[in-house]
Amino acid sequence: MKNSEFETTQFLGKITAGVTHELQNILAIIKESSGLMKDLLILSDETPDPLKNSFQRSIEMINNQVLRGTDILNCLNDISHSPDQSTMDIDLYKVIHQLTQLMNRYSQSKQIELYVQKPDEPVRITINSMLFQLTISYALEFAINSLCPNGSIHITFEKIPRKTVIFLSCQGEFQNQKKLDETSGDGTWKLLKQSITSLKGDAEINPAENRIKVFFSA
Repeated sequence: MKNSEFETTQFLGKITAGVTHELQNILAIIKESSGLMKDLLILSDETPDPLKNSFQRSIEMINNQVLRGTDILNCLNDISHSPDQSTMDIDLYKVIHQLTQLMNRYSQSKQIELYVQKPDEPVRITINSMLFQLTISYALEFAINSLCPNGSIHITFEKIPRKTVIFLSCQGEFQNQKKLDETSGDGTWKLLKQSITSLKGDAEINPAENRIKVFFSA
């Protein structure tokens, strides 16, 4: 990455990190306020039961959405700190799990479910985290766009001598063809191959198993 590109990415990361911290503070205040409302409701004997139940359901909904928003912001905040270092040691499960949460809206719009299997032992790699996440996002987008609605993508990890491997197994029917191949995914495969080259990695498709293999030297 050129210095000017790195500085721009670093700047955007700092701005995003600042915004996520502020939004986390807002959600914390909402959560605290809803807790107070719940306490006041419990203490009030004059509130009719149907109205009290309605209030309690609304408060529970607020709390659930606050938790959901907090989880999303935590993921975005971690990613926004990635440009702080050009190369860093990362936990693959944690990083990709966060990435799938941030891409969840896109996958749901295509009616595709994303699953990340936690490995028995942590799988780590030292790499440019921002470029790595960009590369995996291309792989996910390619897989999502290749599948018909109601499909699913299952992500697993493997550490073998001198290689770190990420598998994206696609389940379901495919758009315009019966199997997964490089013509799928609205041209995203080309972007994936270009991005992964800069990380000294590679990606390949196993049509027989409808599986994408993304691997890096490590």
